[in-house]
Amino acid sequence: MGRGRPTKYKPEYCKKIIEYFEIEPYREREVTHRKKNGDEWTTHEDVANDLPFISGFAHKIGVNTDSINAWSKKYPEFSEALKKAKELQHNILATNGLRGLYQVAFAIFTAKNITPWRDVADEKKGISIAIVIDQRPRTESNNSDSRIHINRTFASEQSQAV
Repeated sequence: MGRGRPTKYKPEYCKKIIEYFEIEPYREREVTHRKKNGDEWTTHEDVANDLPFISGFAHKIGVNTDSINAWSKKYPEFSEALKKAKELQHNILATNGLRGLYQVAFAIFTAKNITPWRDVADEKKGISIAIVIDQRPRTESNNSDSRIHINRTFASEQSQAV
């Protein structure tokens, strides 16, 4: 019996993956403005470069992300290169997010999905607050003025309730 298809892995991919992710987070673009009277002036604005993804690198070299993940488990040097690439990616995301070059929702969603960064509740104080906004249209059955519900739990309340 055969062992399956030979691997497409090449040691040069260690360098190539880092090069793929080693881009400037943003670039400056010149914008020409015109008034109705024909006067022109030029300004410069920062524009985010495309955020590189592992899937993009995989596509570039003709494999899928499963291959990239398998190589990172089998080849320690590639695993290290992949970690470096992810750090570069996180830096681009953080830089452009802090400069306001990404939509806020995109930056938060992407950060939670590609980085180890997470929202953390303050567990030492034992405070948990949930705010629910009822966005349903008003009907006779939910015609109250209070459409925002706040649930809060404090550690002292929990310990007294037990």
